Amino acid sequence: MTAKGGKVTVLKRLQEIALEAHGTDRGELLRLLTQCVFSDRQPSAVEVALFADITLQLLAKVDPQTRTELATVVAHCEHLPAPLLSALCEDIPEVAAPVLVANPALGEETLKDWAGRLSNPHLAAIARRPQLTTAVTDLLFERGDMTVWRTVAANAEAEISPRFLRDLLAKAETDDELCVALTRRSDLPEADAEHLVMLVAKRLRGRIANRPAPQPSPTAAPAAPVTPPHLMDMAALLAQIKAGRLSVDAVVADLAGHDRCNDLAAILAHVADIDELSVLKVLVRSDASGAIKLLRGIDVSPKTFDVVVKMRRRRLGFSEAQVRFEREDYLRMDPAEARRTVAQFARKRHHAG
Repeated sequence: MTAKGGKVTVLKRLQEIALEAHGTDRGELLRLLTQCVFSDRQPSAVEVALFADITLQLLAKVDPQTRTELATVVAHCEHLPAPLLSALCEDIPEVAAPVLVANPALGEETLKDWAGRLSNPHLAAIARRPQLTTAVTDLLFERGDMTVWRTVAANAEAEISPRFLRDLLAKAETDDELCVALTRRSDLPEADAEHLVMLVAKRLRGRIANRPAPQPSPTAAPAAPVTPPHLMDMAALLAQIKAGRLSVDAVVADLAGHDRCNDLAAILAHVADIDELSVLKVLVRSDASGAIKLLRGIDVSPKTFDVVVKMRRRRLGFSEAQVRFEREDYLRMDPAEARRTVAQFARKRHHAG
């Protein structure tokens, strides 16, 4: 009996066991089943079909964490049968996102159907897919919130129709993150791209240069509660950091926790001595490698990095599995290497100036 034939026999036996499983046994069975089928780089269509039959019997009976783990493993499988694809993609966003983002079997008509009726977190996951057509992105713009709009704009492979491109440019006048995302698109008219780059850079420079410092109280008063960083002026924040009364780690955690992405970019730019526009770009980019190097390079703690990742997830709409991957990548990043990278960017800035 071949190895493949033996695996099919095992799968048929697991199918019988699945009918008898109950409680926590179902979750463990599903994990073992997934490991059995996808331990090979390319499971056969027959194996995937059997896997899908068993999984569909168990899926509604296991916890969301188990379903999310399963979705993350099978997300790239091109042989997943339509019933299992639908069950995963119409599940809660944490389960659906890995498959909606990456599965190659999802066609335009299926994506249009889901874009027309699923929730905003689902739409944000669809918006991260490669090679989206305007038939899909038009629906994402029509139904999506600003997180969806920003995600489509940041996806360089997503086609954008002229009418929604005009709407994006108009919204970018008051939305820094959307502005940054649009400047990275190759299909943006050159004049519009230059205008947006200048607009974002001007705003970010102004956060440090133009905010007034808080005025001292004219009379002595009892000690007041410490003002949290997200409620402080930028000049006051920088003064507190310089005086050692606030740590960079604490400020980053507070600003990220209160979703103050633009202020966070300004602080990180000041600390790392890198231009503000570059910092904002790495914070809102779906690829986390730049943010990981920057934050590791200025010695942000893993606990604070978790807060930043949660802010990124709220804005980019990625899955809990992606959160876990970014945490693991952060812990693997060599701090010394990250510091050298940050220092190199700072030197390039000064040489360019």
